[in-house]
Amino acid sequence: KQWYQRRVRAKKIERKHLNSSSEMIRKWYRNTFMSEFPCQKCKGGRINSHAMAVKISKISINELCKKPISKINSFLLSIDMNEKEEQISKLIINELSDRLLFLENVGLDYLSLDRKAETLSGGESQRIRLATQ
Repeated sequence: KQWYQRRVRAKKIERKHLNSSSEMIRKWYRNTFMSEFPCQKCKGGRINSHAMAVKISKISINELCKKPISKINSFLLSIDMNEKEEQISKLIINELSDRLLFLENVGLDYLSLDRKAETLSGGESQRIRLATQ
């Protein structure tokens, strides 16, 4: 119930912000209610606690996503695994590696996976769309 009430309040504030004819009022709504700040639990990683607990060779998913794509691909290909772990992860690592390699081949190896979509240029977005097809 609290979640629903907060959502209704947020929608009301958003509607007032959008419908205001005064730039000063819109600025006040943005600064008061719409500022971005990192979550205390995930420290801005935007993943839940279960995903945060997963480690690959002592590196969390959050830490891995902060690395450039070229380094992630190198890391994935250099993981030491026993036979059972290799069998379990083979398909996932192959798929990840293929997609990351494509991103490298189209010149996006400098990007990190934790980067927000709205910060990408038009060309970067277009090349990422190609990679996901």
